This record gives sequence, C-alpha cells and structure tokens, in this order.
Amino acid sequence: MESTVRLRQGHRLLQLGVALLVFAALEGVVIPSLPVPRLGLSVHTLSAIQALLFLAFGLVWPRLVLGNTASTVAWWTYVYSSFATLTAYVMAAMWGAGGSTIPLASGGVLGSPAQEIAIQIVLFSAAPTFLIAMALVIRGLRMPSETMMRASAFDGTFVGSNSSHDNETTTGRAMNVGIGRLAINTAVMAGAFALALFLPAGTFAWPAGWAFFGLFFGFTVALSTLK
Repeated sequence: MESTVRLRQGHRLLQLGVALLVFAALEGVVIPSLPVPRLGLSVHTLSAIQALLFLAFGLVWPRLVLGNTASTVAWWTYVYSSFATLTAYVMAAMWGAGGSTIPLASGGVLGSPAQEIAIQIVLFSAAPTFLIAMALVIRGLRMPSETMMRASAFDGTFVGSNSSHDNETTTGRAMNVGIGRLAINTAVMAGAFALALFLPAGTFAWPAGWAFFGLFFGFTVALSTLK
C-alpha cells in the first residue's frame, strides 16, 4: 500500500537523522585537528541542521499525498542532495580547500585545482536534486481528496449512530494523543537544535540565529499540523 511505503520511508529518514546527530557529535571532537578548523565547524553545524531536517521530514513523510513512484523519487533526491552537500563540506574540511565554491565557510582557502573541481561537482549536483525533492514534497502536502479521506476512515463509521459515536470518541482520543506527541517531539527537537546552533557559536546573543531558529520551527510545526 502507498501509505505503508511512505511510512517506511519516513522511518528511514528518522534513522538517518539520528545517525547524523551522532556524526555531528563525533566530528566535533576532531575539529581542532583539521587543516582548516573553520571548515570543520561548518561541517559540524551543517550535519546537526541536516539531522533535524531529516527528523522533521521523517515525521511529515507519511502524511504526503504522493504515489509510490513520486514518493520514492522525492525520498532519494532529498537524501542525495543532503548527503552530497555534506560530502562536499567534508571534502573541503579534510583537504583544507573549497575557497572557490564556499569562500565564507573556508575563509578563502584554496586547494589544488583537482580538489576545487571535485568539491564543485559534488556540491553543484545537490542543487537540482534538492529542487526536485522540494517540488514533490510541496505537491504532496496538498489536501487529500474526499475519496482518499473516506478510504482511510475507520471501518463502520457510517454503520449506525452508535458506531459513528464510538469512532468519533476514538478519533478524539487519537487527536489528543497526537497533539501531546507533537508537543513533546517539538520540544525535544527545539532543545537539540538550539544546542547545535548556539553552542558552536559560543553565545546566545545571536539575533540572526534566533531568527533562523524561529522560522525553522515555525515551518516545522506548521507542516506537522497539516491535515
């Protein structure tokens, strides 16, 4: 079934998100030993942000109104674009390169011509796949049709008033549980994201960071509450 495919894909995104959080924590230990520590810090921050995005999309993915093919294309293009971007930054951090492609993160440090070209190829390949993934995700966030909503309803909803009443009660309880879980998940993600964002910066007095924090979680909560 299509919903089963999306559920499994969402679970894989959650697993990748946790793996990236572990990677971000371990990579933070080796930052001082890298040729350009500033690039190592960029890898640390990027992987932490990507981890939270994977967790957010993992929660949203089962609710996408997409067929199996479209959902699979969106999943693979998003995963590829994310890891291609991270791989390019890891290459730059290990080589002490990337000034021609990511000058702000690298501080303008240039590697060999071959290294700079390799970073460009990997990083630029992430752009079209990301756009494809986001176009499909946005399409999948549309409201489901009435037929699909009826197909996903509880069995026996329209069989007698007592059955209808029981299903309404069950639905209400499920909604309360869903709201509680959403609040807990959002609080945990907010705390983890704040630590990943502000600890490397060394200060909480960062207006741009708070602006990004608010926009990111406002968008995440809005997606999570879509019906």
